[in-house]
Amino acid sequence: MHNSGKTLIIVPCGKKKIWDKNPSAGRTPARYAYASNYFKLCVQYAEKFSSKWLIFSGKYGLIEPNFMVDGSYDIRVKATERFRNKIKGQLKPFIPVGFSSFVSLCGKDYSQILKDVIDLFGLKLYTPLDGLRIGMKQKRIKECLEINTPL
Repeated sequence: MHNSGKTLIIVPCGKKKIWDKNPSAGRTPARYAYASNYFKLCVQYAEKFSSKWLIFSGKYGLIEPNFMVDGSYDIRVKATERFRNKIKGQLKPFIPVGFSSFVSLCGKDYSQILKDVIDLFGLKLYTPLDGLRIGMKQKRIKECLEINTPL
């Protein structure tokens, strides 16, 4: 799967955020803004198995880990043409710099949007945790981290 070119891993943001526990946190880098166990595991996985990873946010689209999040929000993605175009624009800079493999650790809805966009570039999106419940997803990621082998 990860044999040619570089792999870009896309992790989901998550509903649980730093402001739930610390309302006065203020602007926070995205990598620290999202607080769910699944998000934290996804970040560990992404940092171990890729040189580059992005967060799929319902509010902002695809964001870098150091992107400053202003505060808490609860927005689910609507798979509109406008949102797909936003994702396409955010993903486009990564195509010419050698990213040939894309892995989504997101849920079905987010992964479908990513697949639709990545297909436009003639590339493939891998969704290795597709169809698994959250507990099983976490178990699989933990196993990969322990044995140092990607999904």
